[in-house]
Amino acid sequence: MFRKSAVRHLKAATNDRSRTIYDNRTEICCAGRYDMQRALFLVRSLLVGVFVLALPEIGHAAQEVFAAEITSVSPSTFTAGQSATVTVQIRSTSGSGNVVLEASWTSGWSVSPKDRNPTINQGTYYTQTFTVTPPSSGGNGTIVWILYDDDWGVHPVGSTWLARYNQFLWMA
Repeated sequence: MFRKSAVRHLKAATNDRSRTIYDNRTEICCAGRYDMQRALFLVRSLLVGVFVLALPEIGHAAQEVFAAEITSVSPSTFTAGQSATVTVQIRSTSGSGNVVLEASWTSGWSVSPKDRNPTINQGTYYTQTFTVTPPSSGGNGTIVWILYDDDWGVHPVGSTWLARYNQFLWMA
């Protein structure tokens, strides 16, 4: 009862609706709620300030642009059941860094090792060999070679995808 009558007195005394609402929120009806909203605003502002202060460090780490490509994969012709060495060549086109070269393949085929984690320098080529074994029953297949930037060391989650190469496999 006290609050409603106090609000009526404020409205009658001020004849200014916006001032009445402000007085109503801060001084009479909702002082606790207003204080909580103000405190949350200050906490949010502080958190944004901390994030903005950290941006120069984050931005500095992200300034180096790293790009690479898979330039060649060979051979693509295999004999049923016989292992063969496949050579994959990659090249850094911008920047230097750690990468992961990973393979996924058609069922029945096998690739060893599944991935490699070299460091390549800007403008240089890196050649890696893998052992590929086709099924003894024969049949064509596909190996998908994917190249990731692995600066974070959390491959593949968090790694930047750089290149993809589909190698179609044929039986001789």
